[in-house]
Amino acid sequence: MITTERLTLEGLTLNDAFEIEQWGKHTDERLIDYNLSDLDDFEIKMWYRQKREMKTQKYFAIRDKSRKLVGYVGLKQYDKFTKTAFLGIVLDPNEMDKSYGEESIKALIDIAFNVYGLDRIFLNVNNFNIRAIKCYEKCGFRKFCSYEEVFENQRLDTHDEDFDEFFTVKDGTIFAKNTTMAIDNKR
Repeated sequence: MITTERLTLEGLTLNDAFEIEQWGKHTDERLIDYNLSDLDDFEIKMWYRQKREMKTQKYFAIRDKSRKLVGYVGLKQYDKFTKTAFLGIVLDPNEMDKSYGEESIKALIDIAFNVYGLDRIFLNVNNFNIRAIKCYEKCGFRKFCSYEEVFENQRLDTHDEDFDEFFTVKDGTIFAKNTTMAIDNKR
């Protein structure tokens, strides 16, 4: 368990996964795949198994001082030989804009470097997620490379005014413009 000024990070449990059903919903159609509250009980159990059973992943529930689950954060693709991992974080949409992301990411970076002995942490972010990019930069991440990948929500409005800035369409398939960011352990 890790405690910060306002948050506690502790191993993710199945009960935590079921608490996600109480979360709010993103209204931005680009973020609807993060609406975990839409999952049924079977899907929640499968989601939890995916997060907990792989040895290359370490996930933590993020709780506020009242013990409310406000998000989860983790290291995935954890490689003890190359001493690298990818960071992932998801917050309850109702708990955004409270700096919980920054606080929990900084705590996880500390654990990753000082407990797990990692040399570098990566993360992938959609370029449209400007709020997240600013948060990652505040935590010390810098842009590493750019790439495109098939976007989960293929029902996006391709006529939206900022569509071309963040997406491309190839052979009828929507691709998101993404960035990989990294932070190095400065021992």
